[in-house]
Amino acid sequence: MLAAVSEAEVLEAVAFLRDEIGAERLVAEWGNIFVPEELKLVRREDIASDPEKYDLLFGSVFERDSDHRQSALYKVIQKHKPDIVVDCINTATAISYQNEFELALETKKQLDAVAAREGAIRREELDGLIASVKGLLIAQGIPQIARHILVLHRTLEESSVQIYVKVGTTGTGGMGLNIPYTHSEDKPSLTLLAKSAIGFAHTGLLFLMARTPGISEEAHGAIVKEVKPGAMIGFRRGEKRHVRLRGERAPATLVVPKEQPLGDVLELAQDAAAFVAFQDNRPLEIIGADTGENGFFSIGEFQAITNGGTGNRRGFDRPRRVGGDRRRHDGAELSRWSASRPRHPGDGTPGWQVPRASIDCRGPPRTAEALEAPCRGVSDQRSRRREHQANRGI
Repeated sequence: MLAAVSEAEVLEAVAFLRDEIGAERLVAEWGNIFVPEELKLVRREDIASDPEKYDLLFGSVFERDSDHRQSALYKVIQKHKPDIVVDCINTATAISYQNEFELALETKKQLDAVAAREGAIRREELDGLIASVKGLLIAQGIPQIARHILVLHRTLEESSVQIYVKVGTTGTGGMGLNIPYTHSEDKPSLTLLAKSAIGFAHTGLLFLMARTPGISEEAHGAIVKEVKPGAMIGFRRGEKRHVRLRGERAPATLVVPKEQPLGDVLELAQDAAAFVAFQDNRPLEIIGADTGENGFFSIGEFQAITNGGTGNRRGFDRPRRVGGDRRRHDGAELSRWSASRPRHPGDGTPGWQVPRASIDCRGPPRTAEALEAPCRGVSDQRSRRREHQANRGI
């Protein structure tokens, strides 16, 4: 089963893999898996403008008793019942690129305008502030990634999935703060740094998932692994493509060249009506590298980005080689081994004999629940045995 956010993208992938795998073995699903099932095909702008849909999305993230069984992720896994899930969705991008910084600035502007007013303010004058605050609430990154991990954990516990592999992200393709080629609206870009922050928060939460023992043999969860490439993941294929110029919706066409005298001001963009179409609007087609999520690059652009000659340029990796060494490149495993170990065993002060009794002063979760740990330890041992078997097979 292949899944993507858009129908066109996943159907294109199915068509590309049909000859290699067989059409009868390929099933396509599409939609946003980070929202409730009934919102997975709804644009975020339409959700924000519909009070009922907005309340549903807000509740799915922030309400304590939010039901993970209503999520699109839970529904698709329950429908197809996979044994292995390879998650290549760029979760950090999906969460961090929701204009959180712009919404915060707009909200502050609206608040300042209201605070500067004297006298009564009509209800309709607050519509802009209300819309801005509502947008900012659902654009927050940390609540979304935290809820996603809870939904994912509970979904895997109640599914047939044995192994979950996440292809994560460093956010910058392994480069530093001052990105020279992409995402360079600022150096550094706050939006891109937010993506990196969510990406590594995601790794930390997967680390916790990987250490979580199953509560029973039936609800054991899955073995959790993360691959975090420090490179651009490319490429999908080399091809000739009818390209669009930046900021334009329609594909570009060739025009008859003309002389342009140089003056005091260099015009970087001119009115298209001033040019004559070349050979009946012959399309502008170039040969380049389709790198998937990162976009389509001309040969020169691809060489510039992937040239490993300097520390400021990022290399690239092909998807089939992303896995690398099964332990050395597992983000969750590396987090586990780099975490400091407790100095003493967990049975109280060394040498003391502590009776297994509870006076419930430790706060939630109640101490009595913690005393059931020896029972869960049996399931934990089984999980470790299954993980060892998976490490030998991945």
